[in-house]
Amino acid sequence: MKVDLHVHTQFSHDATIPINNYLVRILNRRGIQGIAITDHNTFRGSIKAKRILEKHEILAIPGEEVKTEYGELLCLFITDEIRPPGLKRYRYLEVIDQIKEQDGLVGLSHPFDFSRSNWIRKIQIDWIKEHIDVLEVYNARCNLNSMNMKAYDFCKYYNLPIIAGSDAHFLMEIGRGCLLLEYADTVEDIRNQIMSNKASVMRVDHFLPFINLPSFFFHAFTGLSRFFWPIRQNFQTKDVPHSFRRFSVPNRRISK
Repeated sequence: MKVDLHVHTQFSHDATIPINNYLVRILNRRGIQGIAITDHNTFRGSIKAKRILEKHEILAIPGEEVKTEYGELLCLFITDEIRPPGLKRYRYLEVIDQIKEQDGLVGLSHPFDFSRSNWIRKIQIDWIKEHIDVLEVYNARCNLNSMNMKAYDFCKYYNLPIIAGSDAHFLMEIGRGCLLLEYADTVEDIRNQIMSNKASVMRVDHFLPFINLPSFFFHAFTGLSRFFWPIRQNFQTKDVPHSFRRFSVPNRRISK
């Protein structure tokens, strides 16, 4: 089965993927049986995805991608939103503690992409070996294949379980990077297969040039929507008033 373990939806400030029946059709058309919703600093996408996708026998893996002072962490198989203390920044070790408290998996996304803030430096290797459960060895948004190959070699050298994902922000990207597993009946089955470190990676060879630019501009427009009412009307949805409300959402949980 194919599982895309890194997908952003309309609940992220720089993505547009809806969580509805149209997403279900896209997943079925591309043969994807499992998907991890990993929106930026919010858990709302996972809550809605579990409710809708599992009606269509698609496994929705609850998750979140959290930006810390050392870059972004993938929080997989969690049950509640990862929250910073008050309105302060997310701290690397505090996020890891919250993931572990929920019996989730700590993942490092696009670890050798030097164009992003969390590419691995030598000083971080001991931290990674101690705290990270899984490493993303294929991210379809990495601009150079060598970035993904370095991540794969790193996992093999340190015997870390691998994960892969499209890092999709738009519908056309879904499934461009997947983890290939044996068939799984439950989300827990997917987790067990990942940790057994017997998975393989499916990648799409054709490159989408400058795919990060639309996300950058969309992020800029949604940021402006905080201050300019006409722009906010174009980017506002019924489900997401706007991205800057994410800290005011009450606690919600997903039962395993």
